[in-house]
Amino acid sequence: MQAALLKWQNVSAVIPYYVKISTAHPINNGQSPWKFTYLTEAYSATGTAKSLEFIASHVLRPGAYFQVYVRNNSVITWEDIPLHAIPPDARKQLRESPSQR
Repeated sequence: MQAALLKWQNVSAVIPYYVKISTAHPINNGQSPWKFTYLTEAYSATGTAKSLEFIASHVLRPGAYFQVYVRNNSVITWEDIPLHAIPPDARKQLRESPSQR
């Protein structure tokens, strides 16, 4: 019973990742004038990379840092955060990653 509960908790856990907006031109496929898609490399608190896609209702500021919350490989929400709020391993990856410059 405990193993099943632990497995369920792991599947439904919300995991924070960190991204830097590197483009002023997100994908807008014409479906909605208020739907902008961002495809980016994101990093966990330990610096592990993951490709993520998330949607914003407006164009996000290039160079801004965001914490995105992921559940079951889907971004469920995100928030703008200052660089100093990003864990050191993720911050290092964001600074070194060519796709984030």
